[in-house]
Amino acid sequence: MASESTASMASRGDVISQWVHRVNRFSSQYDPSSWNADQVTGPPKVYPKYGDIVGTWAQGTRNSDEYIEVEFEEAVYVTGLEIYETYHAGGVKAVKGREQEGAWHTLYTASRIENIQSSRVFTPQLESLNIRIKQLRIEVDCTICGSWVEIDAVKLLGKRFLTAPPPTLESLAADMATIVNAQRFSDCSFLVEGRKVFGHRNILCARSDYFRALFKDDMKEGLSQDPIEMKDVAYDSFIGMLHFLYTNSVPDMFTTVELTNLWRVADRFNMDSLKAMVTYSVSLKIDVSNVVETYVCATDTLPLIDDIKNICLSFMSGNMAHVVKTSSFEKLPREIMLEIIQTTTSKLSLS
Repeated sequence: MASESTASMASRGDVISQWVHRVNRFSSQYDPSSWNADQVTGPPKVYPKYGDIVGTWAQGTRNSDEYIEVEFEEAVYVTGLEIYETYHAGGVKAVKGREQEGAWHTLYTASRIENIQSSRVFTPQLESLNIRIKQLRIEVDCTICGSWVEIDAVKLLGKRFLTAPPPTLESLAADMATIVNAQRFSDCSFLVEGRKVFGHRNILCARSDYFRALFKDDMKEGLSQDPIEMKDVAYDSFIGMLHFLYTNSVPDMFTTVELTNLWRVADRFNMDSLKAMVTYSVSLKIDVSNVVETYVCATDTLPLIDDIKNICLSFMSGNMAHVVKTSSFEKLPREIMLEIIQTTTSKLSLS
């Protein structure tokens, strides 16, 4: 059974899905309370069960011209339709859509009527209409099965707008990631651990005070084609920093230790926003397998990284029974082992 409420709408990108909000008209109904037309409102109550089960619309006269007219909360450009049939499926012979207080337009006409002895979600191939639809008319033929063609629920899929949705910031970041360390169209370069790295002055200057000052001095002396040597910076960390400047994110593949090293590069280049991003990313990735190495990386080199250290200690205080069994913990010098145990134990006692 679906979990959405009667009037709820679910969004998938620019497409929304809606259950029936109310029934406007119908040809007939079996009774006013159990198999009545209003049973088609909201999500399914019977599907995927099959049979003459209370909770669906069953017709009263069972002829070839039965119909039900339903309305949804929001008018949309229709992209799809789901009809939940739970007894004698295959009897839907036509579907029509109506403009707001306007004419009815045929969306689907069956080539033949069937009598299917199982429940199904019928998804008819609909005609494409460049009009917004809020009401549907579903026509059924009961004569082939000689019984009721019972419908449990109807879901309408559609778009609010015909135009494509605007691009997201994520798509912009993805595009910018393609030019990180890309030689084509680059106008500056760096030498990092003996390897050449390419950049774009305008992007770097717009995003970093350090590079703005660096290239300002370079402009005074005239543009140089020689790579700018970056001493005491690891190549991977430098690429990670560029990735942040271009995309406002850190590389997904960076481990917590690599992120910790990246934090120190951010500190050196005075990038507080990158330090914050690194700290947040470490907090999401920390686990039993990496917490010890991350703690050591955060504490064995200056500057000490208190935020990452505390993330590690907080995690270990709640998972110490598992942490002490890891090979990383067993390989620690005894004094660091004791420091971790004492610190996490004190955190537990305080909490």
